Amino acid sequence: MTKDNGSRCLLCGRSAAMVSYVKAGCRYRRCRCGTLYQEHPPTPAQLRHLYQSYHEKEYGTADDYRSAMEPFFRSAATAIGRRRNPPGRLLDVGCADGLFLKMMRDRGWDVAGCELSESAAGEGKKLFGLDILCGDFNDLE
Repeated sequence: MTKDNGSRCLLCGRSAAMVSYVKAGCRYRRCRCGTLYQEHPPTPAQLRHLYQSYHEKEYGTADDYRSAMEPFFRSAATAIGRRRNPPGRLLDVGCADGLFLKMMRDRGWDVAGCELSESAAGEGKKLFGLDILCGDFNDLE
């Protein structure tokens, strides 16, 4: 990791966050508070365009995406379950096809999700019967 003082942490406002890694030309920084964030994030219009085919470009098929993410989601679901019993309400912003929401619903949680990708949101509705809101979280009412 290299030190670069050109950006402030989005959570705590500190400067001098360390460049943690670079992926696809984007620099990601980790602050001393633990927050990981993208330097110069895309505009809302750029995000909407990117997420129309994001999952296919990153993972291949929807099945490939679910296979890649399932172990991580299962671990997160277990960790959350240890900290919160009985289950409550969960909102997943950027929920993709809703696999994590399905896992949490199966554990008794009341779940809701929001996703920019129309195809991913549609998969979640079709496969898991989830009502995933499609759009930018900041624009939803």
